[in-house]
Amino acid sequence: MSTRSRSVGWTPIVACLAAIVLASTPGALAGATIVINNVDASGVGFNDPTPVEPVGGNPGNTLGEQRRIVFQFAADLWGSMLESDTEIVVQATFRPLFCAPNAAVLSSTGSTRALANFPGAAYADTCYHPALANKLAGFDLTPGAPDPGLLEPPFNDDMFMVLNIAVDSDPSCLDGRGWYYGLDNNASPGVDLLNVMMHELAHGLGFANFIDESDGTGPVGLTDVYSMFTLDNTTGRHWNEMTDAERAASASNVGRVVWDGPHVRAQAPHVLGPRPELEITAPQAIAGGLEVQPAGFGPPLTVDGVQAEVLLANDGAGTTTDACEPLVGSYAGAIVLVDRGSCTFSTKTANAQTAGAVGVVVVNNLPVGLPPMAGDDPSIVIPSVGLSQADGEAIRTELPGVQAVLDLNPDLLAGVDDRNNVRLYADAASALGSAISHWDPVATPNLLLEPVNDSDIRAGETVDLTSRLLADVGWDECADSDFAPMVTVEDCETGVANQVLDNGCTIADLLSVCAEGSSRIDLRCVNETTHRLVTDGVLDKDDKSAIRRCTVQFRRPAEPPRGRPWTDGSPGRGRGRP
Repeated sequence: MSTRSRSVGWTPIVACLAAIVLASTPGALAGATIVINNVDASGVGFNDPTPVEPVGGNPGNTLGEQRRIVFQFAADLWGSMLESDTEIVVQATFRPLFCAPNAAVLSSTGSTRALANFPGAAYADTCYHPALANKLAGFDLTPGAPDPGLLEPPFNDDMFMVLNIAVDSDPSCLDGRGWYYGLDNNASPGVDLLNVMMHELAHGLGFANFIDESDGTGPVGLTDVYSMFTLDNTTGRHWNEMTDAERAASASNVGRVVWDGPHVRAQAPHVLGPRPELEITAPQAIAGGLEVQPAGFGPPLTVDGVQAEVLLANDGAGTTTDACEPLVGSYAGAIVLVDRGSCTFSTKTANAQTAGAVGVVVVNNLPVGLPPMAGDDPSIVIPSVGLSQADGEAIRTELPGVQAVLDLNPDLLAGVDDRNNVRLYADAASALGSAISHWDPVATPNLLLEPVNDSDIRAGETVDLTSRLLADVGWDECADSDFAPMVTVEDCETGVANQVLDNGCTIADLLSVCAEGSSRIDLRCVNETTHRLVTDGVLDKDDKSAIRRCTVQFRRPAEPPRGRPWTDGSPGRGRGRP
């Protein structure tokens, strides 16, 4: 059984319209305020009166109350990382969506409309999500009462979110695992509603395009700000520079579409880990490192890795190489090569493990991409990975006699191109709706905005690279950020890595405030800033000391504290840490 069910991201439903500017008085909000427009009927969904026990820090006493508490918790987490003078309104409802024992559409989110050519827009003739457009304009571009129902005019709300009620109500849905309503990300074996809501809110805030990926068209012939940073490495062009046909082709250009926004690129080395590989050591004809997709179950790969001979699976039934039945013979100490299909990834791995294998490599049955390797089986103690069809065939032609290592390559990052641009999910099968509006699952560790719901995501603690992408599209609170790899104070190199915080500001940006208007540095300002970064886990005490050593060379008399570009009154990164 696959325990990482699929989550559809974002589908535009209203044409991109020029914003009508109405008289409005900007509010004075701290951070951003995100609220629910509960469009469920009485007695169902967010209003379900079924009594329940508190769970995982959620004190709600009814099912509906616990659902509302999770929503507001997620809304407040995002609100603590962003700045907007306009309240963000989300239509939200629980309704039946597709669900089977091994796969499900957990939720779907979209924008109630798209806006272009409004005051504050960075780019002309470019569509923006309403929440972001309102933030940039400084006031509500579509004011009025909450919409009367799901996707009902006048479309004053900013986004909609539909959550799958079948996860709770249908015992055959995901084998009855159910939604988990705790706030602590300890969902197993349930499906973590907090993670899903954090994922979907990010889509509605701007982590999505307005492009129909089946034909490449945008609303009324326009593209969007997301497309301006969506780069196809094959053509060297961004999606906003392409024709409709070129965008449609790029949507299935697996492994070659990346996000080249500066905030994400600068932060990627601080979030992503070493690249998982199957390193072929013999024969020489196919020697080298092959990119793989680690499974969501079993132990993680290591730099030292697991070295063994590669043997082809044989289960003696049907497609004998799919390992869906117990393997015939002994595979003691071997890495087993198996074909994708017919049963779950965890079943294949469990059968190989029983036969004595030390690792499993699943070869894709699609011509491009890597198997997603979803699953959840605590009995599995050997690593398993997914491999491309072409690489699998190359190995198969050399069997027997192939020696390999399943390991991590510390010299390369998982899920990036050679410029540290993070890969977006180009989907050859076009099976996930707005696929490009997600990170590619090859990223390691798993990221919040991947197209599958990974059990190791902890959105209550970190939003990884997601907030940095939102900064790229316009949520950045620091104009002209300093993306230098190292923090420097005047000409003094501190040796401290310069990171991008959730609100788009870098450590260097925060420290530059301490020297504003003078060639001398305010030491007290630096101490306060670095103390907050240490408290929030962005820096350690050695980093703080290194910055202070450089600062004392250029310090000036202390002055009253000035404003800092924090997202709120909390330290450093708000709620998200890499």
